[in-house]
Amino acid sequence: MESDRDLVEAVIAGQAGAIDRFVDRHARMVFWVARCETGLGLQDADAVLQRVFMHLLDDDARRLREWQGDEVEPYLRQVARNEAIAFSREMARTGQGRPDVEGLPDFADRAFDAAARAQLSDVRDCLVDCYDLLAPAEQRVVVFHYQDELDQRSIAIMLGLTPAAASKRDARATRRLRGCLSTKLGRKRWVLA
Repeated sequence: MESDRDLVEAVIAGQAGAIDRFVDRHARMVFWVARCETGLGLQDADAVLQRVFMHLLDDDARRLREWQGDEVEPYLRQVARNEAIAFSREMARTGQGRPDVEGLPDFADRAFDAAARAQLSDVRDCLVDCYDLLAPAEQRVVVFHYQDELDQRSIAIMLGLTPAAASKRDARATRRLRGCLSTKLGRKRWVLA
């Protein structure tokens, strides 16, 4: 297996297949940095992944030429973080929604009667408000658990924690979310599975 330095030099030299090998080797890590460290949704993290490699390889791989060292992963992690933050800011600035709550259902188009739609919209609004009160680390665990439906082991891997620490963070975030919802909704019926 070629070293990172050899692979980057092959990409810069324009060797056939070098770019594919480079992307294959590092795409997963770039995706999970965007996903885990900034709380981007799956589609947004994929967009960041595309942007990272496009920026690294444009202008005749100028940014790759700037890299020094033996392992390219720390450099790529920083590039991915910066790109994900820029992407999140761009989304916020253009009003395209908050990536943190991507995937929360909008109940307006469901086949419910008017009273049920109103109640579900109230629950959704309260859920978004309560979600915003969580710390970023708790938000990520909530998204992984309830939106992405990952098990504790997968959540631990994604967050770089032990399974016990991930379970503890998940339980704490869920408890805070439930407590906030109970306060906001009072006696209204709701369920956080």
